[in-house]
Amino acid sequence: MNANKTNFDSMLKIADLAEQWHHNRRQLEFRIMIAYTTLLALALYQVIKPRTSPMNFEAYWDIILMGGLGLSVVLVIYWRWQYIFHIASNNDVRRRDFYLKKAERILHHMSKSHDSDFVPHPNRMVTINLAAEMSEEISEVELFNQTEPDIYIRSKNKGTSPPEWYKNEHILIPLAFPTILTFSLIVVLFVKANVIEHSITILRSLQ
Repeated sequence: MNANKTNFDSMLKIADLAEQWHHNRRQLEFRIMIAYTTLLALALYQVIKPRTSPMNFEAYWDIILMGGLGLSVVLVIYWRWQYIFHIASNNDVRRRDFYLKKAERILHHMSKSHDSDFVPHPNRMVTINLAAEMSEEISEVELFNQTEPDIYIRSKNKGTSPPEWYKNEHILIPLAFPTILTFSLIVVLFVKANVIEHSITILRSLQ
């Protein structure tokens, strides 16, 4: 009983720690998305809002062109960061579910038998959550033979890869609004400054 209780408490603590990591990571992701989206929305508003004295955007078309390229680079970096976050978040869920399943099986045994030590059964099946609608069914023996969860380490190409990012709404939502706002801002700036027309004129003069 003591051994079962000790194992149960240990598994539950690790599962709880993984859940805290997942929660904190999601909170950070949300804050960064809100801050980034707010800055883009304010910039777009400043460009399209009515002005008493219209700004001559065409005089700064070259600066706007470089700014548009800079915004694109920042967006690519943001996308890259979200992808890395996507992997880490999946790993948190896998850690949590792996140790939580172990704790559940030990608790189930403790509720049935208070005296005997827990022994995994080869015919009892459990479902392991691999995050984003992926799951895997294994036996209790296989579960307890695994010393660590099936997390994905990208640098070593180790573990089961997480689902493709476009199949996971948790990453699509943080990507959608900043991407839409970024391209809207670039398009509005380019139209107001006639960036494309100026660029074509310069290219023709070089021929």
